[in-house]
Amino acid sequence: MFKILPLAEEYQVLEVKNRCEAFIAKSIKMTKKEKIDAQTFVNYVKLAEMFILKNVLSLVPKYGARYAVESLNEAGVEEKLSIDIRMNIYKERCKLLERSSKDSPDKSPYLKIW
Repeated sequence: MFKILPLAEEYQVLEVKNRCEAFIAKSIKMTKKEKIDAQTFVNYVKLAEMFILKNVLSLVPKYGARYAVESLNEAGVEEKLSIDIRMNIYKERCKLLERSSKDSPDKSPYLKIW
């Protein structure tokens, strides 16, 4: 993916670029049990930003919020992703934490990092 997408962009092979985008989107949307690790997530988002993969970028805040901030930081989120993308992920994470703490503060898996 990391080598194919730049070549597809350089040589204007739209079908390959679209297939790469679909694969990344599918990977990002995996269920909680099967989700990709934070490092892979951050690298995919970096690609999406570099090549303006709009379908992927629209998924990033919602699915990025599933990762602990510590995991994202260890994956290099600060260095690899734009401030806009990071802020959208953090906003969505805050919403998730708020909902989770209201519903069941003692059982929330999202509050474990605090």
